Amino acid sequence: MNLVIPFALLTLALFVVVGLLYYRNTRNKDFVFTYFMIGVVVFFICKVLNSSSPDIGLAIGLFAIFGIIRYRTDAIPIREMTYLFIVIGLSVVNAFWPEERGIGFPQIFANVAIVTAAAIMETFSNRGLGKKKTLIYDKLELLHPDKFALLQEDVQARTGLAITKVNIVRIDLLKEIAEITVYYSKE
Repeated sequence: MNLVIPFALLTLALFVVVGLLYYRNTRNKDFVFTYFMIGVVVFFICKVLNSSSPDIGLAIGLFAIFGIIRYRTDAIPIREMTYLFIVIGLSVVNAFWPEERGIGFPQIFANVAIVTAAAIMETFSNRGLGKKKTLIYDKLELLHPDKFALLQEDVQARTGLAITKVNIVRIDLLKEIAEITVYYSKE
């Protein structure tokens, strides 16, 4: 029971964070599998490390986990990296909770607090911007800040979306294209 109950609590928290918050707001399936599996694997790695030699094993294990994630993967956007950190944090909180204490208010509160903070920030960070899409754009001359109205009109004409904001992600001058993120109203 010292393994099953914390794992069940973690699974519930992961379902809320990954399924209800991340996927519902981004509709991006690319990271859903990854978040769930990293959460589960980190939980069991921490449980094993905690049962053997908690001091040196914990330090080496966590360093290895973060090293692999950071240096062996492609760069991911900051929002996805934040969700990854939330998933790892939930896994560690549930794995390292002292078994002699059992599942109690502090552990449940920690899970609820993390999930609630993510839900609140997800709600407020998306307010007013609407939905977003990342596009490859070919008219570099319209990317100048003084030409936002022309850029907005061009993207609206090409996509049929009511554009509210445009962010330039990167510009490739050799290929004469840019990667842009456009925000558009949900109506």
